[in-house]
Amino acid sequence: TTCPSTEDKFYTQLKRWLASWSGAYYNSSIVWDGPTSIAASRFGTQFIEMSTYTGGRLQEDAEKCVNAMDSVRSIDWAVDGAFAWSYDFLNWETFKVIYQELSLNVSLCLVAVLVITTLLIGHPGCSGLVFVCVLMTVIDILGCMWFWGLVIDSVSVIQTVIAIGLCVDYAAHVGHCFMTKAGTREERITACLADVGAAVLNGGVSTFLAVLLLSQSQSYVFRVLFQQFFLTVVLGLGHGMILLPVLLATFGPQCYASAEKHAVPVDEPKGSSELEAGLEIAEVGVNSNLKIEG
Repeated sequence: TTCPSTEDKFYTQLKRWLASWSGAYYNSSIVWDGPTSIAASRFGTQFIEMSTYTGGRLQEDAEKCVNAMDSVRSIDWAVDGAFAWSYDFLNWETFKVIYQELSLNVSLCLVAVLVITTLLIGHPGCSGLVFVCVLMTVIDILGCMWFWGLVIDSVSVIQTVIAIGLCVDYAAHVGHCFMTKAGTREERITACLADVGAAVLNGGVSTFLAVLLLSQSQSYVFRVLFQQFFLTVVLGLGHGMILLPVLLATFGPQCYASAEKHAVPVDEPKGSSELEAGLEIAEVGVNSNLKIEG
């Protein structure tokens, strides 16, 4: 095929080719501004394969996708107003900001947990230990996600934020109950677990049972939801009912003043003073009935 020698011949042959079966596919790629004037045009390219099958699911390599998108956008096309665009960029834009969004949202949630638990528990030392347990739970969840091959996407990020609100529940109840008990640290944490331990454990087990059926789902969203709920319950209960009691028994602060005021001394059982008073009254009554003989 010879190249047309004039502009008119070029447009004539171009229109003839676009009208043929081989060129009809590209009709939508050209916007005409007149019989012999093109207002805009586009041409397509194809990215190399950047996806792998993991766990029966096709997963895109987020880092490669973002690098490919940025590289294409940085090319100088030497045409005013030219830019690169693809439908895939809609998802790849998510990959580009998802790590920043994860860090930002998790950080804001942890700050909210620290502030609210400090206000409700009323002691920065106890709320600080609760915060440490929540923070370590979140870190462990992210670590288990990496071992299980779960990627950081919109589904896992949303569930990670939800996990913070669930795991704080297991630690905050134990911390608050510890502050209401008087005695030594060991006595207080023993009484605390005897008081709320069963309730906290039942709450975690009921949450796990509520999502247990999702483990058999074929949906990626539901399977990730179950996996992260499982991690939240197991790790949240582990940190709230094993690690936190150890920390409180070692570094726990003093109890509330009201709890110490109403505490009963160990060496003086409740009601002992009343019993002694009753014995004194009985003894006086007996002595008053004795007759003095001279």
